[in-house]
Amino acid sequence: MTRLLPPAKADTPELTSRLELIAKLRVPAEWVLLARAHRAKYEHLPAIEAEHLLGARQYNAAHRVLLEELQTQAVLGDDLKSIAPLLEQLNEAAQKQLVSGWECGGQALYHYLHVVGEIRGLVSGGPTRGAVPARLEALRPRVAAACRSLRQLQPTTPRHCAARAEMGARLVQLALAAGEPPHHLAALLKALRLPADCTAHAHYKEERDK
Repeated sequence: MTRLLPPAKADTPELTSRLELIAKLRVPAEWVLLARAHRAKYEHLPAIEAEHLLGARQYNAAHRVLLEELQTQAVLGDDLKSIAPLLEQLNEAAQKQLVSGWECGGQALYHYLHVVGEIRGLVSGGPTRGAVPARLEALRPRVAAACRSLRQLQPTTPRHCAARAEMGARLVQLALAAGEPPHHLAALLKALRLPADCTAHAHYKEERDK
């Protein structure tokens, strides 16, 4: 059972009284966290809503909030760190078969998060210049996994479409940098179905290398 803040740690008299009442009534922590999630939803605070849903072990509901509310801002605002803890916990739950639809939903974001993190590590001056191609080559399986997952991610709003296109465009650029063979690149472009302006360079390279 998820543990709540004990009354001794409360920072206001009102919160102390509430926590003491909850402890007296032996209300399950998950119930309280679920109530807090509903309150956060009412106040339009999706990040807090998802956090409380995770605490209440409502993994499918937290996954829904991730896809419907959090992914667009995180991707388009280049703020993946804001959803990193949520993604890690949901991925862990998904490995235990506790998140339905993970393969065609949050898994794409999970792989994308790790790919972008690896690339930022390269750019920030990790390996020597000569080691970069080898690191990119080693990253190819993760890029491929991210692309497979993104192929299954179905956007439902224009902003979702924009976020998916942004993810796809970056993954295609990484596939190009990693030296993906032309036939693999062609299959990738066909599968992702990205807007033409996101893939012009990739299509040019595909045609040139045929």
